Amino acid sequence: MKSIMGTEEQRIARDGFILDGLKKLRLPGIIGYYQDILSGNVDVVGKDVDEILEEMVATELLRRKDSKTLKLIREAKLWFPSAELEDLKGANAKIPKQSISTLSRCSFIEAGAFVIILGKPKSGTTYLGCALGVSCCKLKHKTRYVRYFDMLQQLINDRGSNSMAETLELYRTIPCLIIDDWMNEMMSSNELTLMREVIDYRARNGGTILISHTHPDNWKDLINSQTSYRQSFFQTMTDGSTFIALT
Repeated sequence: MKSIMGTEEQRIARDGFILDGLKKLRLPGIIGYYQDILSGNVDVVGKDVDEILEEMVATELLRRKDSKTLKLIREAKLWFPSAELEDLKGANAKIPKQSISTLSRCSFIEAGAFVIILGKPKSGTTYLGCALGVSCCKLKHKTRYVRYFDMLQQLINDRGSNSMAETLELYRTIPCLIIDDWMNEMMSSNELTLMREVIDYRARNGGTILISHTHPDNWKDLINSQTSYRQSFFQTMTDGSTFIALT
């Protein structure tokens, strides 16, 4: 009996040592897998050491991949962080399945292109934009969602301060920038100057999603400026863009 107890105590001590070591090494995926083995939730009878190690490593890699995706989604500050393009297949028949499949690849980021989402209020434009953002995060692209007036106010507040360069760097270089409530009201000449500091740099660094309730054909008329910048700004956003209209 003493020998049996000693063996059991040794096993418990060994398991504790392994789990403590895995915690120090920050390998929670492998910890979970090992705990499942101990509790009998994972059957390793008949498996060799190589198979068990392979499954442990695969579990940890999957956890890290999911963890990074969740971190990117959290940092993206999406209005609908749980939005999924797949949910639109049944809920929104206005978007063909092939279009959803194409959008989910987020190729507009590498192309430095603009995606324009148009629709009436409550038509699902923000949800679609956020679903695209989630897809970008799943592909490990840094993403940021912002409403137009929030971005404008931030740029106004930071203008002339040390924070301005940092703010511009964020909006200019983030791989996927999503701007909601875009061109729903008149844009002043001063606003145009600020927005050009962002929009003119977007094609060099990533893709841009513009969500609006106003048709792009009317955007130029909403820019209250008679300079040549109005036309070039309009062309930057619309030439070669992908247009999605919801009703």
